[in-house]
Amino acid sequence: MCQSQPQYLNLTPNEDNKKWVCEIVGEDPVFRFKRAFLPEMAEGQFAIYDGVYQIHGIYPGISPFNKEYCLVRDGHMQRHLTFSMVQECLPAILANQESIKERVKFQIKQQLAGIEEAVDHELVKEALEHQIDQLDDLTEISQLYACLAQLIKQKDSLIRQFQKQVEYYRRYHEEF
Repeated sequence: MCQSQPQYLNLTPNEDNKKWVCEIVGEDPVFRFKRAFLPEMAEGQFAIYDGVYQIHGIYPGISPFNKEYCLVRDGHMQRHLTFSMVQECLPAILANQESIKERVKFQIKQQLAGIEEAVDHELVKEALEHQIDQLDDLTEISQLYACLAQLIKQKDSLIRQFQKQVEYYRRYHEEF
């Protein structure tokens, strides 16, 4: 699996008012496949790389995805995979786990870099470097995706918070 740049899948809610994309990231003793929910990069937009996904939602102009398994290879999506076809992909999925982790860590680092760019200050840089160091503590792909989702949701708030802290820091140091 070699795609390094994402393609973006834009979904609207299905008949049940839900839309989601899960990457199949391993085996699960109960549900057979371990799934990691992808965060929305923007409203209804999911970043898709090479891999196996379960998708639920509507893409304009094509038939709805109804908890459907799909394979993305070299940027091309094969729809309507059967359960047994996904099982056949498991060895490749398991072999690819470390590169999935590194890809999600890279996505997290991109989000943090956006915060640093918005609030260019040494104290912010140090705080974000600490967050990057903490990524090694997250060992599960689902934990990394949850971190990415939280970061995307809170990015604007974090930028405002850092801006306030930097302004306070500057005012405090100007007084002394």
